Amino acid sequence: MPMVDMPEGKSRGIWEAWSVLSAVAEATRRVQLGTLVACTGFRNPALLAKMAETLDEISGGRVHAGPRGRLAHSRNTRPSAIPSITG
Repeated sequence: MPMVDMPEGKSRGIWEAWSVLSAVAEATRRVQLGTLVACTGFRNPALLAKMAETLDEISGGRVHAGPRGRLAHSRNTRPSAIPSITG
């Protein structure tokens, strides 16, 4: 018995945004790409930068990326040791 009751050929789920954007980049030529929020508190900043750079290369320069907000302002998370670049 399958773990998920889903018709063959169908998929669903919460997918990792940068992977999905890579697929969109390959399937399109004019769509501008980016995430609304890149949560730097949950990823190594160097890895996140490399993922964005790779997508930018794959897409021919169509990536729009930049820090949005700070995780440190949330009561549910610990402030990161990474200094803010937005001030």
